[in-house]
Amino acid sequence: MANAFGSGTRRGRKMDQSAPATPSTDFGGEPVAPATPAVARGQWLHGSAVTDKEASVCDNELSRALLAVPGLDVGHVWRRSAERLADYCRQLRRFLSLHGQDMTQLRRLVTAGDREAAHILAHQLKGIAGMIGAWQVASLANEIGQGLHSGADDAIIICMAAHCELALASIMEAVESLPGLAGDSVAA
Repeated sequence: MANAFGSGTRRGRKMDQSAPATPSTDFGGEPVAPATPAVARGQWLHGSAVTDKEASVCDNELSRALLAVPGLDVGHVWRRSAERLADYCRQLRRFLSLHGQDMTQLRRLVTAGDREAAHILAHQLKGIAGMIGAWQVASLANEIGQGLHSGADDAIIICMAAHCELALASIMEAVESLPGLAGDSVAA
């Protein structure tokens, strides 16, 4: 019995064709590279063929540096080529330029009593951060939005905003030092 990826293994061990399949051994997963499902899908679904070259990721200094940024998840689609990585970095820099000071604005809104505008700001940051792969910022912005929605005390919201601001600053600092992007400042 073979799996969809054609690796001929069951639970990381070579399959014994003479051994009867049992439920306990048929469904064991094995780690796969991100390119493997795309290539396998192309074998089974006509019209969606993806070659190994298309599915592979760009492994260069910039790609490795982006993968090391805490709180950032750069999707494999962005890492397929040096050009896509450069596009991603431009979008990441734009995100940081436009939203790097959102928590300062959120604190002002909360202090002024405009919790509805603060909630909208947190919700927008959550969505944009999630789309760019800044999962830690998105998660913290979500918590802020939930706190605002549930009526949490202003001091708690401001404390959560400080944590989100630190996550944004951490990403901003890491992006400033990315290789091959000298001269492209994040600061607005």
